[in-house]
Amino acid sequence: MFSEKHGSPMIKTFMIQNGDTVVADDASKVDFTADGIELDDKVDRSVADTLRFGYRDDGTVFSIEYLREETTMRQQMGGGWYLRFAGGMKLKKYQNDELVEEHVGHTQWDSM
Repeated sequence: MFSEKHGSPMIKTFMIQNGDTVVADDASKVDFTADGIELDDKVDRSVADTLRFGYRDDGTVFSIEYLREETTMRQQMGGGWYLRFAGGMKLKKYQNDELVEEHVGHTQWDSM
């Protein structure tokens, strides 16, 4: 784990905003999974094809899925790497186990 290897704490942040209203921001309610993990030989670091975040708060559940289609940037910064990915994104909102909102699009995300 990064915090053990580098002697600094891992900080987890999470927020979903709808317009000007923050609708989810408690990182302790987030779970994370990654699939299709493979080594990026150019940076000697593992990257995932699919990232999934789940946010659960009483009867409200948000599901966010990032589907990597390409790595658009690799930049060395200090002793590590900054990576940028592009691909599909799905956001779903469930209320009491019923799907009440869904958004699908294309996005970019970063990893440091």
